[in-house]
Amino acid sequence: MVSIVPQTFKDTLAKFPLKTYPPEAVEIPELKNAFVHRQFKFRASSTSKDKTSSEFSKFNLGVYNITPLSYDANVAASLDPVCFYAMLLLASKTKSKLPLLSGSDLSTEQSLGSVSLLSYHSSIEGELPILVEDEQNKKLKKITRKIRSTATIDKFSLSSVENPKEIMFTKLLDTRVYDFFMSCVFESFPDDLKLRLYSLNKNDSSPSVDESLTVFDRLTLPSILAYATRRYNFNVRNPSIAYKYLQLVPVRPHYLAEAIKSEIARCSEEGLETLRSFASYLDAAKTPYFFGNEPSVFDFKLAAMIHCIVNIEKCDAFTYVSSNAPSLVEHSERVIRLVI
Repeated sequence: MVSIVPQTFKDTLAKFPLKTYPPEAVEIPELKNAFVHRQFKFRASSTSKDKTSSEFSKFNLGVYNITPLSYDANVAASLDPVCFYAMLLLASKTKSKLPLLSGSDLSTEQSLGSVSLLSYHSSIEGELPILVEDEQNKKLKKITRKIRSTATIDKFSLSSVENPKEIMFTKLLDTRVYDFFMSCVFESFPDDLKLRLYSLNKNDSSPSVDESLTVFDRLTLPSILAYATRRYNFNVRNPSIAYKYLQLVPVRPHYLAEAIKSEIARCSEEGLETLRSFASYLDAAKTPYFFGNEPSVFDFKLAAMIHCIVNIEKCDAFTYVSSNAPSLVEHSERVIRLVI
């Protein structure tokens, strides 16, 4: 049965909307200031100033929190090895320098990219870093925006690596050494330090005692850690540690505590052994970098990891690395100084 709409009703509907208004931009100073204070621009080096702006895409790297570099307090760094590696590699690839925490001209036009502090919610996968690139599409004559996940950033960075030994070293770093670092984060770090590393709400001015955690902090921390266990497939290699943070049901298997201890011991043993092997290889190479006189992707990745280990002393194993692998510490500083 087909219903007929009365003409009177049609005439009434035809009168609406009575008037339309153009969209009005609303300026919220607090919101604008929040974005400004969370963004730090890469600095143009003498080499990058000679490059045309069309050679590289405009980019924005989203990371967790940043901290002052240990040997240059005005330079921005990160104590998350994956985020800091992305910062180092992007600075090198674009012939730029790491951002300054203060005293830099943020309006400079030479800068092709920036680092922004984001929440883990900013990524579909719930993990950072993410890379937002604005590319000039000459065919369509418009700007195309692409958002690359942590896994995609890693895949792109390794796509140019052809040396089989470098690929093997990188895989060891992304598994054994990364698991060593994250197992210490999960099981040795106090909750306030975990929040300072992986939450947008905490910063370097936060108190360093657990009693300072708010109710909101305690509610958000489990989600932050649950997402962190998935990065680089940590949860696949260490299911017991991951289960502790991924399992929402409070009832846990009776053997879980022993299983976690076993995985932590394995991560520590394999991670330290791998770092000792890296140190021995570098000492025998007699070159400033692992595969010659120019830094490779692996050099940047290892430098970021060692920097984070050396500057976080909440884990006894980290202190051991600082004391017993001086060549790796020197190598890390040598690589980082290339982009500051």
